[in-house]
Amino acid sequence: MPKRLSLSQLRAVDRLGNFSLAARDIGVSQPSVSTRVQALESQYGVRLFHRNGHEVEATPLLKEILPSIRSVLAVTEDIETLLDDQHALNVGQLAIGYSTYQIAVPYISRYMKTYPDIRVEARAMASHDLLPELESGQLDVCFITAREIPSHLVGHEICEARIVLAVPRDHPYSGRASITWDEAVAYPLVQREKSSGTRRIFEASARLARVEPNTILGVGSWGSIVTMVKLGLGLGVAMDVEILPSDELVGVEIAGSGLRARQYAVCLPQMQSVRAVSRFLDLIPGRP
Repeated sequence: MPKRLSLSQLRAVDRLGNFSLAARDIGVSQPSVSTRVQALESQYGVRLFHRNGHEVEATPLLKEILPSIRSVLAVTEDIETLLDDQHALNVGQLAIGYSTYQIAVPYISRYMKTYPDIRVEARAMASHDLLPELESGQLDVCFITAREIPSHLVGHEICEARIVLAVPRDHPYSGRASITWDEAVAYPLVQREKSSGTRRIFEASARLARVEPNTILGVGSWGSIVTMVKLGLGLGVAMDVEILPSDELVGVEIAGSGLRARQYAVCLPQMQSVRAVSRFLDLIPGRP
């Protein structure tokens, strides 16, 4: 099949009726145009132009295929424009998953303001529910809660947070700097679902302390935990960065527990080179 440059030259010669004018129009030498046309005619054993001195005219065969040539060139130009726009982030899409909106939403908002032409889709899930979506290609980037980045992923740490009990401001624990594990499990607890990174870290630490948390409810969002705690159903388990002044709750640490979690922005290794993904990760402070 003739290359794009050959098709462009055929179209230019037909439009201008002269090899020299066609060469000047597309910015190449006249011999290169005439040589390429002759090569095509020789390769396919056909006549594409009738020559009459310096003037040329398309043969019936060329006239028949010129609409197809124009279509191919138009589609090629459209593809090149799309790729250029994608490189410049003038078009495209990015699917983001997050487990903690208090951390993720500011980054998502900043990205959308910086690249307004990128269509962003954001989904909230527990950390361990996000990972299969990332691995299957349904998500491009994820914010997860974990002790470390999973070995098959790449990413960057955003912050480290304490895992605390979220208690009402009028609760007996609210004025204390910390409580013991025995005091923590003396009350019913409201946690995220079992696939939550925060819950997994909390319960692993409880096992090491040889205590059994009295989790009465697992819910799908921090907002649900806040509501349940305010209704007096139990104390919440959360990262301290999740607790906002508007929640009217206080975070109380469990003494000696070393309960810490990190938030990471992660992606599959092969997705690092995707421009929309790399530009999002560039927003993470301290990224190398």
